[in-house]
Amino acid sequence: MARIRRADYYATPFSGAFPILAYRLSPGGGLRVSPALPVDYFDSQGKMLPGGPYQYGSGEFSKYGTALVMRNGLWGMIDQHGTVLIPLQYERLEFSKHSSRWLQARINKRWGLIDSSGLTRVIPQYDEIIDFSDHMMAVKLQDKWGFIDESGTLIIPTMYNYVHRPFHEGFAAVRLSKENSVGFINKHNECITGFRFDYPYCVNKTNAHIRDLTKYYEFKNGFALVRNNNCEIGVINTDDQEVLPIRFYHVEVNDSTIIGHRKKRKLVYVIPR
Repeated sequence: MARIRRADYYATPFSGAFPILAYRLSPGGGLRVSPALPVDYFDSQGKMLPGGPYQYGSGEFSKYGTALVMRNGLWGMIDQHGTVLIPLQYERLEFSKHSSRWLQARINKRWGLIDSSGLTRVIPQYDEIIDFSDHMMAVKLQDKWGFIDESGTLIIPTMYNYVHRPFHEGFAAVRLSKENSVGFINKHNECITGFRFDYPYCVNKTNAHIRDLTKYYEFKNGFALVRNNNCEIGVINTDDQEVLPIRFYHVEVNDSTIIGHRKKRKLVYVIPR
């Protein structure tokens, strides 16, 4: 705040050498949170960058010195001097986890990928996308999911009904049909487990609820937690071996052991070294 000596702006906390985001205050001094709220950027000396104001929702500067900005509902990207690197022409623009910092871009209600100079790398053609994970991106076309690699090549065809967990440690959890069955595929589109695991929601008639999905169907250090419709948990490895059968109510995983608990009983699996 002290770096901007203008009474009509509210500044976000200063974050290093990159410009800060500032919102124009209302005549009464309040911060009006609305889609029409003007947004400007100021450098560390309190000097306003050219090009503004932008629309509320424009982002803060990334560690690479760029910010995604919006005007009249269209998105683009500027650098720390206010220079427009990518014209404001996209319905949506998002940073991605691509190794070369490609961006996710939507135009005409379709998603594709562009590089940091605005050059189209993947033609906008997908209905939905999930950001890169393990160098693979899940893409949806005509209600089916598949995966592209970092070059934009469709490696796994759009054939899956749903992606429960994107690729991690070489495997993704997907559903092939509308039935409640999940399987793990590798990057060669080989299903290592068959589609034999229950859809990750509890359908117990006496206690129906949504499970915490962050724990399940993703390999971490070579092991993945799986479950059935009775809320019982098991653990498999990347060879599809059940190191713990699916019958436990709680599972602990640490560096050396995996422990399954069921009431007062427990089973300990020692991780091979």
